[in-house]
Amino acid sequence: MTKCCAEVVQHAFDELDLHRVEIHCAIDNKKSRAIPERLGFTKEAIQKEAIQLNGQYKDRVIYRVLSSEWEDVA
Repeated sequence: MTKCCAEVVQHAFDELDLHRVEIHCAIDNKKSRAIPERLGFTKEAIQKEAIQLNGQYKDRVIYRVLSSEWEDVA
């Protein structure tokens, strides 16, 4: 999954000419959070009770990488 996400991010910067990519995860989803962390994303924000999963509101963590930062990681 990490490799797949890296390819999507590369495509976003190279082909779509985006400046910023975000990944949003439930704060208690350790496997999902590990992906942006492995890819060198920066944890930017935590939003309280921002998503609803299985009838419960959960906090969401937002990770981001800028195109200039990705060049250093990729």
